[in-house]
Amino acid sequence: MAGEPAEAVGYDGSSAVGSGEPLGSVRTGAFAADRFRERLCGLSHRTPQGSPSPNGLRDGSRARTRGRRRAAAAQRSVSFGTDSADQVVLRNVDPAVLDPARDAAVVGDPDDRSEVAMAIKFGWKQALAAAAGVAAGVGVHMVKEAMAFRVEHEDVHIPGLPPEFDGYRVYFIADIHRRALPEAEIAALLGKVDIVWIAGDLTDRGVPEERTRANMRMLRKLGPAYAVYGNHDYEAYMPNMEKLDRLLEECAVKPLGSKNVPLHRNGSTIWLAGIDDLGPAGMWRGDPRIRREDCVLVLMHDPKWVVALRRISANYAFAGHTHGGQISLPLVGPAASKPFYKTYLDGTHFIDSEDGGMTGLRITRGIGTSHFPLRLGSPAETHLLTLRSAPKMEGTR
Repeated sequence: MAGEPAEAVGYDGSSAVGSGEPLGSVRTGAFAADRFRERLCGLSHRTPQGSPSPNGLRDGSRARTRGRRRAAAAQRSVSFGTDSADQVVLRNVDPAVLDPARDAAVVGDPDDRSEVAMAIKFGWKQALAAAAGVAAGVGVHMVKEAMAFRVEHEDVHIPGLPPEFDGYRVYFIADIHRRALPEAEIAALLGKVDIVWIAGDLTDRGVPEERTRANMRMLRKLGPAYAVYGNHDYEAYMPNMEKLDRLLEECAVKPLGSKNVPLHRNGSTIWLAGIDDLGPAGMWRGDPRIRREDCVLVLMHDPKWVVALRRISANYAFAGHTHGGQISLPLVGPAASKPFYKTYLDGTHFIDSEDGGMTGLRITRGIGTSHFPLRLGSPAETHLLTLRSAPKMEGTR
């Protein structure tokens, strides 16, 4: 029957295998017959090894020749037919060619596969399908996380901030890169912002100028806007940075560079000090307009300039650049390339300075991405900061 191992029988119906009969017949299913035919064809390509002897090479060659002749003869002699039960009959089968123990697996019905093998195969397929589904889901999540637009509302308590600036609202954004800012979400901030700070990488290589111009105009509508340049701005416009200066000025956004500008409110003044990504840094200390007791807030792109804050303190500093690692793997953490950026990745830090002061440092993950538009565990963000006056602590500027 189909599904049972093939049985070799003599012409009179008696078993031929092992009985000394030179040739016999095999009854089996159609699929098994095809498999058996394939095995017979394969025999003609096998080359049995001869027994070791002093004439090993010659004996081996003779054995291989005999094996090929025997297999070819067996292949030519076998004929196929059917009996009354619609089973395939293989006639003239050489018993030496047919090995029931071996051919039970080769000539058997395909439904005889073990349940364990089937379960393993099915399990692998299920596992691969599940892995593909998880990968696709993670990919979609990474794109959504990169393209999301959120505004984080937070209070920043600044020691030494004049009471007149308590409640001063700053829209803080960094690392726009290739993104086109969403007009509706930016427009929703109208009337809620006193000033805009752009902490570098406001464009990137290959970004159309019109997109950068549209982004800057949207931000300028919120209030007076100041920007420092980041490394990607230099990569996009060097050696003609004046072109980017002109673009910002057309949009009424002021390139801050490493300059200091006074900010006035209710008769009081604080200073916004820029640190250009190429330096120099700490220029507020040498500005004769800035008194020791004045409040200085620093806007920079790369927190690497914390080295300047360690020498010369300010009241507070704001930076971007890190993207919060952009890709932060579970159990591994952010894919930051340098130990420094694993420390100064995002959030708030406090820096002790050689002059006896202490500077707060707020690092944003930024709104855009670099290299590829994906984020994981480090969602894009912008900030609506409300500055709060706090008494000076010991060790602060």
